[in-house]
Amino acid sequence: MRKRLEGKVISDKQQKTRIIDVERIVQHKLYKKYIRRHTHLPCHDPLDVAKLGDKVVIEETRPLSRTKHWRIVKVIK
Repeated sequence: MRKRLEGKVISDKQQKTRIIDVERIVQHKLYKKYIRRHTHLPCHDPLDVAKLGDKVVIEETRPLSRTKHWRIVKVIK
């Protein structure tokens, strides 16, 4: 099974590549308060479907370049 995450497109300036902001909630070790953490992941989008601000589902894949290891599965608007 490949990992699937949901995130938001924060950059669409490159060809066939989108930068996705994935948010996760983690618990602080000492204070036990829940904190939002963000990760920016470069994703492959061969048809240039996703636009800035779109909500997307991404899936782990083989390395496509030095930084791209994810691809866009579908766009949720």
